[in-house]
Amino acid sequence: MQFKKEIIKNYRDTDLDITIERCQHYLLLDNRKIVGHFYSGPDNSIGVLNDTYIVIKHSIIKSLNSHYEVRNVHNNAIVGEIIIRNFTFSMSLKVSFEIIHKEPYTWQVMESIQEWSIISVFSRFYGGFFNDTENIVIHWNYKSENPLKHRLYRIPIEGDIQMTNPSNHFLLFAGLFLAEREFQKHHTDD
Repeated sequence: MQFKKEIIKNYRDTDLDITIERCQHYLLLDNRKIVGHFYSGPDNSIGVLNDTYIVIKHSIIKSLNSHYEVRNVHNNAIVGEIIIRNFTFSMSLKVSFEIIHKEPYTWQVMESIQEWSIISVFSRFYGGFFNDTENIVIHWNYKSENPLKHRLYRIPIEGDIQMTNPSNHFLLFAGLFLAEREFQKHHTDD
């Protein structure tokens, strides 16, 4: 599966009573055909793929950690939890992610580089979730010779998603959520 990050937009679904202002929008593509969307805001995100709607919602800040619940919109059931440690000296996010009835996942970033200069913009990322039975790997490599066209954290990256279990949409959207958090963590051009 491929993805393409587009311009910032607003997401609104009146049937689901979900609104996300100024969110990052990802198109999900399979053989160049749009199969889904992911909208990521600062506190809430929603993933739509086929008939699956997954919401990742900021629930609480507790003990210097940010807690997010992963919810299946169709039955309103909480299917997982993401915990991000807010204060860490690591270059990558420190994350705990669990899906109910699955082994806990480990978030690992193998490469994360972002550079902005007056002559170019560059971003490369390679990371994902792993446990003993399945994984997801997210990768992008972006370079532009036009640094004034986009701020670093808004560049229109394109990349690949590889999953051992493509039907695990919870893992897919949690992976995109954390890749976006990694990307936003280091932006320096505000």
